[in-house]
Amino acid sequence: MKAMKTTILMVIITIIGILLGFIRESVTVGVLGAGWQADSFIYSVMFPTMIFASIGGVISSIFMPIYTSIRINESLTDANKFASNFICIITIIVIILIFIGEIFTKNIVMVLAPGFSGDGLELTSKLIRIILPTMILMTSVYVSVGILSSFKDIILNAAISIPIHLMVILSLLLIYPRYGMYDTMIIIAFGSVLQFLMFIPKLRKKGFVFSISFDFKNKHIKEAVYMIGPMIIGTMAIQVNMMVDRGIASTIGDGVLTTVNLANKLNMASYNSIAFIIIMMIFPVLSEQVAHKDMKQFSKTLTKSISIIISIMLPITIILNFFRYDIINLLFGYGKFTKQDVMISANILSFYSLGLCFLGIRDILNRAFYSFKDTKTSMKNGVLAVGLNIVLSIIFSKIIGAKGLALGTSVSTIFVSILLIRSMKKKVVEFKIRDFILNSFKVIIAGSILCCSLVVLQNLTIELGMLPNSKLHSLFYLLVNVLVSLSIYFIALILLKLDVLDNISGKIMLKFRGNREKVRER
Repeated sequence: MKAMKTTILMVIITIIGILLGFIRESVTVGVLGAGWQADSFIYSVMFPTMIFASIGGVISSIFMPIYTSIRINESLTDANKFASNFICIITIIVIILIFIGEIFTKNIVMVLAPGFSGDGLELTSKLIRIILPTMILMTSVYVSVGILSSFKDIILNAAISIPIHLMVILSLLLIYPRYGMYDTMIIIAFGSVLQFLMFIPKLRKKGFVFSISFDFKNKHIKEAVYMIGPMIIGTMAIQVNMMVDRGIASTIGDGVLTTVNLANKLNMASYNSIAFIIIMMIFPVLSEQVAHKDMKQFSKTLTKSISIIISIMLPITIILNFFRYDIINLLFGYGKFTKQDVMISANILSFYSLGLCFLGIRDILNRAFYSFKDTKTSMKNGVLAVGLNIVLSIIFSKIIGAKGLALGTSVSTIFVSILLIRSMKKKVVEFKIRDFILNSFKVIIAGSILCCSLVVLQNLTIELGMLPNSKLHSLFYLLVNVLVSLSIYFIALILLKLDVLDNISGKIMLKFRGNREKVRER
């Protein structure tokens, strides 16, 4: 039940972060609209994240299994020495990247976002130069995430986005109207400082002490270097794909980048609210099981994790498709964001959401390979998927516009998930594909029941003349429909005896009976 409490707390923190993210996007489009200035601002704020997501993903995914192995098999002191050495070396690399970025900013923007020109190109370049130095602190932040994850203390990790969201919101509302875009970006940069500071108390409690070290010959650093090459290629390929998508969006028309960004943010928020939390919790467990060479338990943990993710993400996919317009309108239909913008974003969201289940499968399987300190498999499959995504995005965007970018992303995510499943089966004989296929079949049946319940509820709403006619009414309509339909969905899963829910419901019943017996004894 401790894991359940941790999960609930993480979900609450993550939802707070997501709500702040939505408020951030609403404030952005409300203050700046959906024109070229908004595109420049959004792209600039996202730029270090897109670049550093490559390095940050590499840091946390490579660092944590090695740190855990040292802590368990050697000592905490040795693990902390490795962490300090790792931070110092990565920081030097990041400083070099920042230096290159500051010099060639305009050239980089012209290549990655060819749709920007004139004032838009000039503004974007200047804003990126302001925000780039924040990448230095991001190094320590991601190592901190890895250290806490090693101890299975991941609650604070869920709050990592909150400082940036708060700084963007406050800056746009308080700084932008009086001082303009450049001062706004300077204040936003301080969000990275807050991110770093919030980890310090927790790190001290875990016994981490930083020391300056540049030992390039350390065996664990060499191990990290061996892993880091393939992972940088694979992760950066994903980020290049994101940038290509944004670049294509910038050529389709003014404001398209903003609508694509909103749809993608909402899609990823739906994913991060639960699925990514599960992955954060499972990764340290998988790493420990691999360290103990317990492949049977590793296979069970992996299969259960995939089943949980599918059972959660499928209903979210259905709900996002069914209520896409209502959700976008409720969250972003204010100020300069027109009804046409809402409709465009809603349609893009529909195509993005098609890959949600497979996004979860991809990420959990990637973490499973990282647990083996195997980064080559993920890199090979990831590069193939990125190549497919870029080709499909170009083709589909010419046929169906911005929706094609989302469709290309979803198709490539499905493709890479299938490749990773096949690769995992080859690596771990105990990994039983049949088990989660059976669970997936049960989830699909329950999902079909969910679809039927949504249609019935909508028809009932129409017959009773209760269609929403205000934002408040829309919120109530959405909540009632979602809660009722999800209740029906999970009842269906329990009746279908989905393994994971059987275990959870069994534990809850045991806990309930235990509490009832204690009451009787009193």
